[in-house]
Amino acid sequence: MGFLSAEVGDQPYFEHAVSHLGFRRFFLIVNPVYLLVRKNNRLMNIWLMIASYTFYGWWNPVYLLLLFGTSAIDYAMVLLMERSGPRGRKLWLIISLVSNFGFLGYFKYSGFLTANINALFTHFGMGLQLPDPVAYPNTVLAFLGLPEDRLFTQVILPIGISFHTFQSMSYTIDAYRGEIQTERSFIRFLTFVSFFPQLVAGPIEGRPGLPGDAAAPGPVRVGRAYAPLFPGFSGVFMDNIIESYNIT
Repeated sequence: MGFLSAEVGDQPYFEHAVSHLGFRRFFLIVNPVYLLVRKNNRLMNIWLMIASYTFYGWWNPVYLLLLFGTSAIDYAMVLLMERSGPRGRKLWLIISLVSNFGFLGYFKYSGFLTANINALFTHFGMGLQLPDPVAYPNTVLAFLGLPEDRLFTQVILPIGISFHTFQSMSYTIDAYRGEIQTERSFIRFLTFVSFFPQLVAGPIEGRPGLPGDAAAPGPVRVGRAYAPLFPGFSGVFMDNIIESYNIT
């Protein structure tokens, strides 16, 4: 099972999403349901989360585990911070930072670092060689009993990993500093991290941008960010979101 190839830039991914996912058809499903549930904050966030995970996972569902995993870790770390003293809060922050930068570093730099370290080993005549980075997850999968033909063949940078990593991590850092309140709803937090119009284009939001907040609704700013890419459809979607969040 190899990772699907894909463009790693933001704009190429949108082009990929439009042509292969069929964004217009996607929109025609998402927006009518959104209009029906937008006055119910809980249902609205559930629907936007489902839509966002579908949008992101269409190119490769495997990476939904990464998106969900990093979000779940940061959500849990903030809950633990709330129940801990100063030393405990710092520990949970460190765990959040290490996990986020660990995933980010693995996908973005493991191949580069491995190739250069192996080149140094060869240059100095050392009989050492680091394994291909894909060997690490394959070792775990093989231990779990996955057959060889289902293992990964290469590591490909997930679309938007820098954005959703820093989006999630910014919440943890702000919580540690005491600048925000703890988000109680796991669904709202997943929606905040994965909201599809901003997932691969930004901007990175702080906690006040969580969907459903009346003070500084993230989707309003997000709509402005992605409207130029889909002038007809996104404009309508953006207007609907602006209207609903101004009301709530």
